[in-house]
Order: sequence, then C-alpha cells, then structure tokens
Amino acid sequence: PVPGNIVLEAFQKMYDLVGFDVWTAHSVKTDANRSFAHVSQRTVFGVTDIYFLAGYYGLMEVVVDEIKRLTHHTAHTKKGKKLPCQVILKAVGTLPDFKIDKMLGLRELHGLWVNGDPMRPVVCNAMFVEARNFGSFSSGPGFASMLPAITWFIDYPT
Repeated sequence: PVPGNIVLEAFQKMYDLVGFDVWTAHSVKTDANRSFAHVSQRTVFGVTDIYFLAGYYGLMEVVVDEIKRLTHHTAHTKKGKKLPCQVILKAVGTLPDFKIDKMLGLRELHGLWVNGDPMRPVVCNAMFVEARNFGSFSSGPGFASMLPAITWFIDYPT
C-alpha cells in the first residue's frame, strides 16, 4: 500500500487545477510536516474525471458549509457566505439498493455468501474511507484479490 501522504501529494496535482488544497479537507488528519495523512470520512474523495473537468472548466464549485437560510436565488451559509443559486443538491453518499437483496433472495450474508451458499458469492465496494495507506481507490484490485477465496469455495464446497 502507498502511504496516505504520498497519495495526497499525487492528488494535489489534480486538485490544484480546481483550486482546492486537499490537505485542508475536513477528513484529512496530518501533522505540521505532513509526514502522514489519515483520511476518515463516510464517503470517498471526489476523484472522478467528471469532478475534475467540471471544476477545471468552472462548471461547479465545492462548498463545505451548512445553509443557515434561503432568500430569493441565494443560500446564506453559517460561515457568512452568500451563494447565488437556483438549485441545491444535497449529496449524502452512496445508499444501498435493496432491490438487489430481494432479487438474490438475501436474508443474511455469511462472509461473502448469500444465505451461506458457497455457490452464491457477493462482493461490493466499501462505503467509507478510514486509512493511512492506500492500495487503490478502485474496487477492481480488491475484487481481484477475493477471487481465489471465492473460487476455492466454489471448487470445494464441502
């Protein structure tokens, strides 16, 4: 895994394009020398191409604050900012889709297995970030590392 401070140094190159100091994010804990970075949050960093393109071309602005009140086409924040707006998006992270549980007939998971059936593995990406070292922000490498265990139980179910 790559240490968090190295990951943030790499992120900073992209975040510089949108004018944000990633080290000041509410979820980043570090020391004065930035010798480590611990990220603790209930969602993932904005690291998609669309996020950076929208920021770079001025199509979006990220504001971390709370709305105190609304007036005509303006949101007044608790930090005293007046934000002109016609639409407010509330981003609360990723929510599970229980239609998938119903489709699978899921009553409970035993490890990775639907209702304890070794022929029905289920894997999904994590919902939160709590780390000082990072292997990836992609789900793929994590899924790939689970495949030997999943296929072992399929090949040898008893």
